Amino acid sequence: MRLASLGAQLMKWFRKLTEIKVSDVFKAWHSWMIKEQLEKAKRDKSEYEWQMGSLSEELADAKAKETKLEQELDFCTTEKARLEKELADTLAAIHAQKVPETMEVITAMGQALQYIGTTAMANIEPILTELEDAPDYQKVAKIFWSQKEEDDNREADTKKIQEEAKSREEVSLRVR
Repeated sequence: MRLASLGAQLMKWFRKLTEIKVSDVFKAWHSWMIKEQLEKAKRDKSEYEWQMGSLSEELADAKAKETKLEQELDFCTTEKARLEKELADTLAAIHAQKVPETMEVITAMGQALQYIGTTAMANIEPILTELEDAPDYQKVAKIFWSQKEEDDNREADTKKIQEEAKSREEVSLRVR
């Protein structure tokens, strides 16, 4: 009997062992919550790492752009200073030119040139009328050309006649 009671006690103990208790549920829930929080923390960490990587790339791009902009700003600043100096030099040169005196000289030269032009036109008008009354240069050129052609033809005819006379003479000398 003892064995039977021992078996019964053992069965009781196994049932008690496999029986789900509130503390077991709490421990399982607690470990599940910790696991979920850990996984969420890992996901958040990887997302933050990805964001940090993209922000690092953007920061590097921003630094490169900032460097380029600083160089361009330096160039623009030096170019501005050079152009301001050039403007000051040009204004000084303009003031040094004594514009009113220069304008008086230019006006006097213009009046002198106008007088010379009027005088030249007065002298050219008789020459132009004489040229208008002169024979047409194309007609004169045609006359000269036809005269030259006649002279050339006359020379060619003379040479031909001389050659024919020479060949007749040779023929008559052969026949004899």
